[in-house]
Amino acid sequence: MKTLLEKYVSGKTVLILGFGLEGRSTYKLLHEYFPHLKIVVADKNTNLDISGYENDKSLSFILGESYLEQIPLFDVVFKTPGISLNDISVRLDKTKLLSQSAVFIENYRNQIIGTTGTKGKSTTSSLIYHLLQTAGMDSVLVGNIGQPPFEAISKINCDTIIVFEMSSHQLEHTFFSPHIAILLNVFQEHLDHYHSFEKYSLAKLNIAKYQSGDDYFIFNGNDQWLTGFISGNQTKGLKISFSASAALEAGIFIEEEAIHCTFLNRRPVSIAQRTLKGNHNLNNILAATAACMVQNVDESEIEKGIKTFQPLEHRLEYVGTFCGIEFINDSISTIPESTIEAVNTIENTDTLILGGFDRGIDYRELTGFLAKSSVHNFIFTGPAGFRMLDEFRVLKKQSQNTFFIDSFDELPALIIKYTKTGKSCLLSPAASSYDRFKNFEERGRFFKKIAGLIGESCH
Repeated sequence: MKTLLEKYVSGKTVLILGFGLEGRSTYKLLHEYFPHLKIVVADKNTNLDISGYENDKSLSFILGESYLEQIPLFDVVFKTPGISLNDISVRLDKTKLLSQSAVFIENYRNQIIGTTGTKGKSTTSSLIYHLLQTAGMDSVLVGNIGQPPFEAISKINCDTIIVFEMSSHQLEHTFFSPHIAILLNVFQEHLDHYHSFEKYSLAKLNIAKYQSGDDYFIFNGNDQWLTGFISGNQTKGLKISFSASAALEAGIFIEEEAIHCTFLNRRPVSIAQRTLKGNHNLNNILAATAACMVQNVDESEIEKGIKTFQPLEHRLEYVGTFCGIEFINDSISTIPESTIEAVNTIENTDTLILGGFDRGIDYRELTGFLAKSSVHNFIFTGPAGFRMLDEFRVLKKQSQNTFFIDSFDELPALIIKYTKTGKSCLLSPAASSYDRFKNFEERGRFFKKIAGLIGESCH
């Protein structure tokens, strides 16, 4: 890795764009390898915490609203995921742009299982890592799930399998693809960042765009839009489609509670005792199993791992039963499709909490579905919730109650008053959390705190 980075930064002026978790990680590695390299950080936050860096003579800062205007002054720019350059006012030479993901994939591509998709990538990546660990294989888990890739370099040798969860932001400026690439799905999201669904989709497809014929591309064969999109944007990796239905010809599919693999001569893998519930998780299990079979993980180890995997927090997470009401935290749901799947999975949902930051997503399919559902109580919040409520009120049944709240603090009274004993209260917002929370994790934890307080009120 040092040799590759030296090729990019030797004799160059270097800018790190954004100084959050990944930006700090980038500086840490660059400073470790090249202690005399002068590095500049540009960040919008004028109150950025720079404690520990005050006396660092290798580092200087450009802070404030005009931070993006400094980009043309530098030879190399390490961009942090999530910073949009779509509306930048200065001329942008994209050949200058680098990222941790781009450099990391270039250096380790033959060892990487990369996973992306609008939904399911964290669960799938975590499951792959769990299956590899269960089989006793040397592996690390990096990327969008929380550990910047550079942080794992000291743990990687030539035999290490790298499980890399990749967001569209991490893939946007990459020119290399991993040896095993997984594309789970593509739905409307992050349209405020990309301005068009096509640009967002193309960023996702970078996970396989630069593969060779010796690589593997695993994708959802059930998704007609996705299969059409892939065929219209040629990729060279060996294509392996997965399907939860045996009716569709696929490389790997489910029949009678078992996974069957046609692209390799492998025995069926039972999923009868899986911990991941819901039809959407069948796709995650299939994708993870396909990747592990390519890595020659034994069927018995895959079976064992599927039985013992612990579902991730905020993803149809059972919080507990309080005052006779079952609380389910699905705060990760930021699009209509995932909320529809959640309601289908939690069949006894009586109260559903929806809304948040409005990214301009089309909610017509969701509101039409909810009007036909057996859910009785709908609590909306935030700008997205206001728009959903406006669409839903003309469709809903007379027996369905609707409420709009300005604060989550209003939830307990409504939940206790209207949710029937023995039924579920489900947080599955179909919108991002940024109207009042830092992220979906903070929103989910707040919901769980509310559930606990409701429980205390019953004693």
